[in-house]
Amino acid sequence: MKKIIGLILSAVMCLTMLFAAGCGLIEKETTDDEEKAEIMKLLEDVDLNIDSSYQGTLKILYQNIPSETKVINALLDAFSKEYPNIKIVRQPTVESNYLSLLPTQHNTAYRTKDFSAMPDVLWTTNEVFAGWIEKDMLMPVNYFDEKDTNFSAQDTFVETMLQDSTLGTKLYMFPRDYDQIVMYYNRKLLKLAGVSEDRIPADRALTHDEFDKLLRDIRAGFEGMEGKNPENNRDYAQVRSLDAIWAWGSLCWPTLKSFGGSVIAEDGSVKFNTEENIAAATYLRELVKDELTFGSGSTKHANFINQLTALCFETRAVLTDLIDRTVDGVPGILPEDLGVAPMPNLGKEENYAIGAGCSGYSMYRYAENPTEAWAFLKFMASEKGQNAFCSTGNGIPSNKNMLFAENAVWRNLTGEEFKDLKNFNHDAFVYKWDTAACTLQDFKLRIDVIAAREPVSKKMTEVMENCLRSKDSTYKEDIKTAFKRGEANIYNTIEGYRT
Repeated sequence: MKKIIGLILSAVMCLTMLFAAGCGLIEKETTDDEEKAEIMKLLEDVDLNIDSSYQGTLKILYQNIPSETKVINALLDAFSKEYPNIKIVRQPTVESNYLSLLPTQHNTAYRTKDFSAMPDVLWTTNEVFAGWIEKDMLMPVNYFDEKDTNFSAQDTFVETMLQDSTLGTKLYMFPRDYDQIVMYYNRKLLKLAGVSEDRIPADRALTHDEFDKLLRDIRAGFEGMEGKNPENNRDYAQVRSLDAIWAWGSLCWPTLKSFGGSVIAEDGSVKFNTEENIAAATYLRELVKDELTFGSGSTKHANFINQLTALCFETRAVLTDLIDRTVDGVPGILPEDLGVAPMPNLGKEENYAIGAGCSGYSMYRYAENPTEAWAFLKFMASEKGQNAFCSTGNGIPSNKNMLFAENAVWRNLTGEEFKDLKNFNHDAFVYKWDTAACTLQDFKLRIDVIAAREPVSKKMTEVMENCLRSKDSTYKEDIKTAFKRGEANIYNTIEGYRT
């Protein structure tokens, strides 16, 4: 029966688009009302509230990397206990091919009307799904949410993560996690630099001045230090203070915001070439000039796990990477040496901002097994699903009802790899989550041309990248030029998508 329902879903949806697209690119878009009517009709054949006796199949696509494999294994193991008669078909995909392969497969399936090789559920992020939505690859699951009287996304998820999973008025992703940037630190390196851990409070953010002095004192402690670190055979004198990917959107935007900066004004006009933005980029560039941080950060916190910095801006998603000491040539951090504190205030105290974001799971638009897909999405959002995910150590629940639950698994890690964590400050990951956490949606939602939102975000990070790569001798003028050009480029980008 379930296969028949899946085929009906695929056939009806494909036939709806057949004349517009030949099961390929859409030439005639349906209106919101038409789309809703189609999906509500399809939902008549979807069981929104199955029980453990339900028999079916779930196909799920994910990146074939250790961290994602660990997460999906934990989730699917727990899901199978809840629904033992649903067969799981795993579709791991090489990370380098993930973003390009799926659209290609979708185009083929759409043309041939054969969706058997396509997933029912797939891992994605807010930064990716806009392009996939344009290709008609993702299901707007807000219609499922509206019809399911036993579930409410609004009552379940952290509001900012729900916004991050929405495009326009439609929900395309269930956020799996709540990722908020924190400041990790290496206790051993702090001690070697002669800097007391007491200077890093656990219950509040460092002020701009406190943070700046901490960076300079750490660097001063290592500058000129003789000897090599036996963990990496590198000179101690090479150690800098901070590892941070400044051109990462989730760090770039709150940095600008903390200085009072902006990208798009409240009235929707471009407001990027400002004194505040220039001040933020200039401050970061001077940290690079003074050898306190790296110009473009490092890929996947490489400098921190190689013990070349004492501090690192990152999220809970990388916890196991930081303490992994099994990779040849990468020393990692001893669990007992790893500390964590709230994100410092980079700019003005009244503008304190913390970068936040999420990844999650979407339903494929032509899923053969929509009943099973919806069951998985709801399970992932449930207490059982969130605890299963968080048991990996690499997650904070997106379910807002679990953020401060003392018995939540994310606060009580039991895995062998976590047993030596010492005074690990779990509260840092949710510090001021409801007042200071911000996402790129802050300015994206002010752009009336939806297709331009992600390209504008990329223009912002490109400008920051250029600022950090400027020469020591000309960086002040180069930064001013970068923001002037950046504002023009953002304007042209929006208008280009408008036409």
